[in-house]
Amino acid sequence: ALEAGLGSASGLAQMLLGAGETEESFKALRLLCDLVVLQEREGLLLFVAVEFLATGRKRLGKTALAQLREFGLSGRRAVDVRDCVQGAIALHEATPLSVLRLLSPGVRGPGSVLPFCTITPDEVLHHVYDHKSGLWRLVVVDVRRPTSGGAAAAAAAAGDEFDLASMALPVCLRFDASQDRRAVLKDLPYEESIHLCLIGDGPPMPGEEAFELCRFLATANGIRRPHVSVAEGGWEKVSTLAMALDLELMRIEHEDVEEKRSSVEVVVEKKARGLQKAAKKVFAGAGRALLQGFGGGSSGSGGGGGGQPPQNLPYAA
Repeated sequence: ALEAGLGSASGLAQMLLGAGETEESFKALRLLCDLVVLQEREGLLLFVAVEFLATGRKRLGKTALAQLREFGLSGRRAVDVRDCVQGAIALHEATPLSVLRLLSPGVRGPGSVLPFCTITPDEVLHHVYDHKSGLWRLVVVDVRRPTSGGAAAAAAAAGDEFDLASMALPVCLRFDASQDRRAVLKDLPYEESIHLCLIGDGPPMPGEEAFELCRFLATANGIRRPHVSVAEGGWEKVSTLAMALDLELMRIEHEDVEEKRSSVEVVVEKKARGLQKAAKKVFAGAGRALLQGFGGGSSGSGGGGGGQPPQNLPYAA
């Protein structure tokens, strides 16, 4: 519908940058160019187009594309141009860096072919370990299939102290084996400043747990939840990078009693108190989801940081 209504990329460019014959249209176009250039944000003009189309759709309904194409952004008042750019900036700031990277010329990755956003391992770790709060936070949802207690015990007996399959991030959302994951995720309260990132055992692909859950949430059955993504490479890539950066991972305790829990349990680590407080507020009363800080678990490898934000973590100021 978008391609038919605008005439592909050339129609989109004409809608944004085509000036009318009046002096006011030229002023509006110059204002748009000035605002976009001065912001120095990667791909901001694309976000301006998204904001212009979205607000036009709300205001004009089904005839939006035809009217927007006829008059263009330069046909609007200066105040409308400023409002549109401000809305685009808000969208830009709410977009993960992993997605913004794909807007750079020649850059490709798993996120360019999957039907939803993928978050790189370094950005996942940044949101888990960096205490600085931005306009939004990424909350990791660990949807790996649980390793049996017997397997974990066997790994420990074999001297595999740092078996990554039995480790987890110190702050994340996990489920016990008896829970209906789709139902719990669907019923989680929505908050604009909280983005969910699902992480599975391996790279997201059809049939893989994180991929299928994310696809479900993006459909009508999952109520088309915004701000949902998957971790690029899954736990394999995320845990490997965490080990390389000497970040602390927590061992998952395998206790029979865990399978009988039916209420939300919050365990707050002192080093992650700020993020846990925000996550607790968002997910309070969210069915039987288990929000864990793994504070009671034993620490695994990469614990040399002592809970302090690592200086070599990407994006950390």
